[in-house]
Amino acid sequence: IDKPITIDTPLGKTRVDIPMQVSAGLGWQFRPQLRLMGTYSYLFNLSNKSPFVRQIIGVGLNGAF
Repeated sequence: IDKPITIDTPLGKTRVDIPMQVSAGLGWQFRPQLRLMGTYSYLFNLSNKSPFVRQIIGVGLNGAF
């Protein structure tokens, strides 16, 4: 079943999607071949059909041998 468009928003009767993404990353190289990375992403879609918000947090350890 298809979700109907909500007309209770100021976006109107036609489908409107306004996607946005904000990302940040921070890293620390504690040895010449080892690096620790932290990332954060905030995604949202301002929509009158299917709005959503997602937060993604990641941690990575990169190394070369």
